[in-house]
Amino acid sequence: DINCTNNYGHTPLHELYYNTCNKELLPILIENGALINKRNNKGEIPIFIIYKY
Repeated sequence: DINCTNNYGHTPLHELYYNTCNKELLPILIENGALINKRNNKGEIPIFIIYKY
């Protein structure tokens, strides 16, 4: 499931920016159904993390 979450509520899209900042993977995840507005346990959506880091 491309939108599965870990203990922090992070999806692969959240983790993309927390751990790798691999911008090439962004369109691949979105094209395959990653939810760009899914919030983690802190209420952050992936775009918040992009600007934060």
